[in-house]
Amino acid sequence: MNDISTNFQIKQLNILRVEKSQNTKAILVLSNATFSYLLQKKNIFLHPNELMYFNTLKNKKRQYSFLIGRYAAKIAVTELLNETEYSCIEISNGIFKHPVINEKLSQPVQVSISHSLYIGAALAFSELHPMAIDVEYIDFSKQLDSMVKISSHEESAIKKTKVHDTVILTLIWSAKEALSKSLKTGLAANQKIFEIETIRECELNLEITFKNFYQYKVLSWIYNDYVYSISLPINSDFDMKVIFDNEKTN
Repeated sequence: MNDISTNFQIKQLNILRVEKSQNTKAILVLSNATFSYLLQKKNIFLHPNELMYFNTLKNKKRQYSFLIGRYAAKIAVTELLNETEYSCIEISNGIFKHPVINEKLSQPVQVSISHSLYIGAALAFSELHPMAIDVEYIDFSKQLDSMVKISSHEESAIKKTKVHDTVILTLIWSAKEALSKSLKTGLAANQKIFEIETIRECELNLEITFKNFYQYKVLSWIYNDYVYSISLPINSDFDMKVIFDNEKTN
């Protein structure tokens, strides 16, 4: 394997289901790799078709978003499948701009990608068990009220939490974004359909359920000025302590 072993954390999520035969695992990768580092290493982890696409991008912000997303995604997928070559895997965009793995792999695997400010995140998972990741920087200078539309029911749920206004609005946006990625619609759909039913504060995270998508939930947590959200089926769970365990850091 070519060496890109730096600037990321790998988290193995052991997904537990009520039906134990459906237990599975997912790989979460978080990276704070710099733009200059990614430029230097891009030929190692980008597929030739991805490299061609990258060379068409002119905006530095868009270049960084593409590189850090693909970087985290390649590490997540190869870790999940125990593969050795990053650049042999091509991740393209579907009709709704969702990431799609084009290669014929040993297992039916998909990946979810997110990027905000200096953090890239990717979640590789079995296609049999839909999931998605979202990360959002908590920007206290932003006026989120006009951006995040809150229903009266959601407002009541928010009041029961002890989370700062800007943080909870960022978290709600992130949770809805994660769900929309699982559904492959994005938040371009009417936000009303993503109305939150409950927000439950747990020891290390918040658990969000939805009024119209009762088969899904989102686990969100706050760490170092960012909100992270993972969407998964309602009857699936993983140990949140794994998220805060920095044992496997590169």
